[in-house]
Amino acid sequence: MSRAIDGQVMIRYLLRELPEDERQDLSDRLLEDSSLYSQLLLVEDDLIGAYVRDELSPRQRERFQQYLMATPEQRERVEFSRTLVDYLGQNPELADSIADESAPQPLSSFFRLFQHPVVTLAIAGLLLLSTLAGIWFVRDAWRLRASLQRLRVEWEALKSTERQLRQELSEQRTLNAQLESQKTPGPAALVVSLIPGLVRDLNGPAKLVIPAATQLLQLRLSLDRADHSVAYRVIVKTTDGMEVLSQRVANSSQPPSRQVVLVDLPARLLEPADYLVTLQGTRDGKTFLDIADYYLRIREK
Repeated sequence: MSRAIDGQVMIRYLLRELPEDERQDLSDRLLEDSSLYSQLLLVEDDLIGAYVRDELSPRQRERFQQYLMATPEQRERVEFSRTLVDYLGQNPELADSIADESAPQPLSSFFRLFQHPVVTLAIAGLLLLSTLAGIWFVRDAWRLRASLQRLRVEWEALKSTERQLRQELSEQRTLNAQLESQKTPGPAALVVSLIPGLVRDLNGPAKLVIPAATQLLQLRLSLDRADHSVAYRVIVKTTDGMEVLSQRVANSSQPPSRQVVLVDLPARLLEPADYLVTLQGTRDGKTFLDIADYYLRIREK
């Protein structure tokens, strides 16, 4: 037959106030004696009731919060008890009815109230309200999820539109750059198109008057066929054989067709005279070979 234990001892056990040897001894007995364990559960119920009614001392309250509210399950039990106490506080007739049928017990035997039919009905009402609140919460959660999904779709659409606009802007900038490069040079530059070998025709070499404001002379040297040189060099001589200049031509500035080679020359170097313009090309980057000759006559301004 199991030996009963004083309720205050069990309270001290639950609040971790017993010495370690006594606590270990009681823990061993609880494992072996189911009736003793049932007694401990009743004491724990009463202790929870005392806590929610604020009947514990400050030290007991602190230790209760530390040891009997450490897990979510324990906190749920305390909150349920608090809800029930609040309900009884709002329904004094029900509380008086229960008090008439309940004998005073240490710590009020709080959870014996659950055996009263009116309390059972109240708990059922609370559970119904909790269920309705849960349904409302689930419905609201679904609405929130649908809103988030819609916002996500709209965000992806905005990102796609942004990428498309960026691509269009990049293409427009490229087109503007191409159009800018194709513009006819301004008054400070003069463009001259030359065809290879025109020197013995009736009109003689191409005749050109360079305006005084001209700073740059751009020669557009036409080729008989497409050329695949990797680099060019132009040599300008007078028809008397005096070399005026020799310079390499930037390959990056050449049209893709390579049937026209663009050469920029300082206009100040070309005095009125007849000139032989020789275009050379290289495919190995070392040896330059003649491609075509052009003739140009600069007249007095």
